[in-house]
Amino acid sequence: MGNANSVKGLKMLETIYPTADKKTIFADPKMKKKLDKELAKDQKQGKPPPVDPNAGDEQPVDGNQDALIDKCVRAIWETYDPKNHGFLDKKIGTKFFIDAFEIYAYRKGQKPKEALPPGNNMKKAAETCFTKMNKSGNQKITFQEFEEYINVYELDEALEPFTNQSGVNIDVERVDFVNVEQFRGQKKDGPKLVYRNYG
Repeated sequence: MGNANSVKGLKMLETIYPTADKKTIFADPKMKKKLDKELAKDQKQGKPPPVDPNAGDEQPVDGNQDALIDKCVRAIWETYDPKNHGFLDKKIGTKFFIDAFEIYAYRKGQKPKEALPPGNNMKKAAETCFTKMNKSGNQKITFQEFEEYINVYELDEALEPFTNQSGVNIDVERVDFVNVEQFRGQKKDGPKLVYRNYG
């Protein structure tokens, strides 16, 4: 965890990429201590605490998770762009992906270097991810590129260059399939709906 934003970054990444069982790496006393220490240091320097996208009196009961996700994405962006430059350069952008891989590794009960497959290089994998996110190719990730990437890719998919896993493995034993035969040949009206996967 090389820069000052790292532990806060891990906390925010955990918010946007939650596990199904809602476990947190900050249940580990060492990780919690690092986070608390970093937040206390920021407080002494007069820095505001990181935005907690889950704070507030109301949680979206009406299924409006889009607003919550958008709030989380903005909070993560602000964690990695604290001086409000409006972009993430290659150094910070690759750090975002290395932090994301740390979350991935810790969830598997491993240190990041242990979770990296043999022959993979963490820096090169992070640079590959950065290039994929930076569609403009100008070495500066905009908020729009960042937001789109987070909304499109799950953690496993975003980290494919780190893990060498391609595609999503679906356990067909746990998935209910829908028979769509009844819809074939029907006229399609209205705009095409795009759904997010909150599973």
